[in-house]
Amino acid sequence: MIRVAICDDEPAQVELLAAMTALWSDRAGISAAVSSYSSAESFFFAWSEDRSFDAQAQYYTDEARTA
Repeated sequence: MIRVAICDDEPAQVELLAAMTALWSDRAGISAAVSSYSSAESFFFAWSEDRSFDAQAQYYTDEARTA
Protein backbone atom coordinates (compact mmCIF):
# COMPACT_ATOMS: atom_id res chain seq x y z
CA MET A 1 0.00 0.00 0.00
CA ILE A 2 1.13 3.51 -0.74
CA ARG A 3 0.16 6.53 1.33
CA VAL A 4 -0.71 9.72 -0.53
CA ALA A 5 -1.14 13.18 1.01
CA ILE A 6 -3.32 15.74 -0.73
CA CYS A 7 -2.79 19.37 0.30
CA ASP A 8 -5.36 21.87 -0.92
CA ASP A 9 -7.64 24.42 0.71
CA GLU A 10 -10.43 23.86 -1.82
CA PRO A 11 -12.62 20.84 -1.00
CA ALA A 12 -13.55 20.36 -4.66
CA GLN A 13 -9.88 20.00 -5.59
CA VAL A 14 -9.31 17.53 -2.77
CA GLU A 15 -12.23 15.45 -4.04
CA LEU A 16 -10.89 15.59 -7.61
CA LEU A 17 -7.38 14.51 -6.60
CA ALA A 18 -8.71 11.76 -4.33
CA ALA A 19 -10.88 10.45 -7.18
CA MET A 20 -7.96 10.57 -9.62
CA THR A 21 -5.76 8.74 -7.12
CA ALA A 22 -8.43 6.08 -6.56
CA LEU A 23 -8.88 5.59 -10.31
CA TRP A 24 -5.13 5.28 -10.83
CA SER A 25 -4.68 2.84 -7.95
CA ASP A 26 -7.59 0.67 -9.14
CA ARG A 27 -6.21 0.53 -12.68
CA ALA A 28 -2.68 -0.14 -11.46
CA GLY A 29 -3.81 -2.77 -8.96
CA ILE A 30 -2.11 -0.89 -6.15
CA SER A 31 -3.73 -0.19 -2.81
CA ALA A 32 -3.59 3.49 -1.86
CA ALA A 33 -4.53 5.31 1.33
CA VAL A 34 -5.28 9.00 0.83
CA SER A 35 -5.08 11.64 3.57
CA SER A 36 -6.04 15.24 2.92
CA TYR A 37 -4.86 18.48 4.49
CA SER A 38 -6.27 21.96 4.03
CA SER A 39 -2.89 23.65 4.34
CA ALA A 40 0.79 22.94 3.95
CA GLU A 41 1.20 23.75 7.63
CA SER A 42 -1.27 21.06 8.72
CA PHE A 43 0.41 18.56 6.42
CA PHE A 44 3.84 19.47 7.78
CA PHE A 45 2.75 18.91 11.39
CA ALA A 46 1.25 15.51 10.51
CA TRP A 47 4.29 14.58 8.40
CA SER A 48 6.74 15.58 11.13
CA GLU A 49 5.10 13.01 13.42
CA ASP A 50 4.59 10.30 10.77
CA ARG A 51 6.89 10.40 7.72
CA SER A 52 5.41 7.34 6.09
CA PHE A 53 3.81 9.16 3.14
CA ASP A 54 4.95 7.92 -0.25
CA ALA A 55 3.56 10.76 -2.37
CA GLN A 56 2.12 14.23 -2.14
CA ALA A 57 -0.43 15.08 -4.81
CA GLN A 58 -0.57 18.57 -6.25
CA TYR A 59 -2.87 19.88 -8.92
CA TYR A 60 -2.29 23.07 -10.83
CA THR A 61 -4.66 24.81 -13.20
CA ASP A 62 -3.30 26.10 -16.48
CA GLU A 63 -3.45 29.63 -15.04
CA ALA A 64 -1.29 28.63 -12.05
CA ARG A 65 1.31 26.97 -14.29
CA THR A 66 1.79 30.11 -16.36
CA ALA A 67 1.73 32.60 -13.47
